[in-house]
Amino acid sequence: MLISVSVTLVEVREAAMSSQIEGTAVTVSDIILHEPDEAPERSAASERDIREAYNYVKAI
Repeated sequence: MLISVSVTLVEVREAAMSSQIEGTAVTVSDIILHEPDEAPERSAASERDIREAYNYVKAI
């Protein structure tokens, strides 16, 4: 898992939902499995979307 252990699944889910409101196409799995500057495996998620979701994780 690439996210800090102190970040809970609830926080990751909230970050995914909050970033989706802003128009990203990112899932909880995308956040957990990918680093912000890494090309995502799932074609619907872009690097920019994952980076944006990580910003929400940091903010929470």
